Amino acid sequence: MKIRLHKTILFAGCLIALAAMVFLATSCTSFGSRARADALYSAADSCYNNKEYTKAYALYQQAAQAGHTGAMNQLGWMYHKGEGLSIDYQKAMQWYRKAAAGGNSAAMTNIGWMYDKGEGTTEDNVKAVEWYKKAIDAGNTVAVVDLAWMYENGEGVAQDYKKAMQYYKKAAMAGDAVGMNNIGWMYEEGEGEPVNYAKAMQWFSKAAKAGSADGMCNIGWMHDNGEGVTQDYAKAMAWYQRAAKEGNARAMNNIGWLYYKGAGVSRNYSQAVAWYAQSARAGYNLALFNLGQMYENGEGVRLSYTIAMGCYQHAAKAGNVNAMNNIGWLYEKGKGVPPDYKMAMEWYQKAATAGSTEAMTNIAQLYEKGMGLEKDSAKAAEWHKKAEKAKSLQK
Repeated sequence: MKIRLHKTILFAGCLIALAAMVFLATSCTSFGSRARADALYSAADSCYNNKEYTKAYALYQQAAQAGHTGAMNQLGWMYHKGEGLSIDYQKAMQWYRKAAAGGNSAAMTNIGWMYDKGEGTTEDNVKAVEWYKKAIDAGNTVAVVDLAWMYENGEGVAQDYKKAMQYYKKAAMAGDAVGMNNIGWMYEEGEGEPVNYAKAMQWFSKAAKAGSADGMCNIGWMHDNGEGVTQDYAKAMAWYQRAAKEGNARAMNNIGWLYYKGAGVSRNYSQAVAWYAQSARAGYNLALFNLGQMYENGEGVRLSYTIAMGCYQHAAKAGNVNAMNNIGWLYEKGKGVPPDYKMAMEWYQKAATAGSTEAMTNIAQLYEKGMGLEKDSAKAAEWHKKAEKAKSLQK
């Protein structure tokens, strides 16, 4: 997970901050224009943190006009995230560029992110890397994690786990919880280093101590699966719940899974559904798939192929391969929709292209049975071979 912007949380109310700004701006003229810009920015930040976005926007504009690059960056952020106004990536980029031209390292990081994700511009990972490096040179620690991510995944640069680890450790040394968590991930997955669950747990623990919900969830996962520790579902549940309280969607899904399996708790399909739904609302793709299965099988909810189809379609749109396959199955069997072998084949093909061995087998069976197409034993055999080969590579 990448963090975009570190914000200073101000505890004074917006009105108090406004009063302070007025005092500085009108009574302390010796502070000069910089003090006025700082006062405007501080007042804007206070309003922003209180979600008084209209007031914040107006004050950030005044501070930006007075030359405050932090305010320029914040205006870009508000357009970027649609806080108090409509999302406008073009305007976000304009403000980020103004702030970056004034030396604001957070804005440089945000420009890198927009190139990284193709927001307001053509996706360009090479330019994203360039901007992350500029931000690092300007002293930004958040960009260190972003650059490490690019090296870890080979985006905009040649994949280099050693460099990724170096940058994550640099971020971790600066207190960045995301860097700590990602070091743990690399040790857990054996990226550039032999798999080392003990070191993974150490880094996840550091991340959790620094407030990382991902770190908490990962500790739960290790207890859940007995990685480097004795399998302990009760401890897994405790860590998942801590992470879920911090809003971690993956942890919510995993709590649902423990209830579904009855692992460390009594099996409770209703609780599983509730947690999957909460995770899905928080945007976790796998939870949508799991929720679809609950509706398809009538577990903890009234059976509904229509709702199952909706869940699978949302999950498939987000790239879930199993959801694509299940959509194909619903079309093939006419569950919640009229039987449609053409649509079934279309979805099986999508899933197979994305690597689903189950979908490959389903395609083979359609050819074997001549369902919606002519029987073709040769193509059936070909798809069975593809499925077996893919399975052997996954082992």
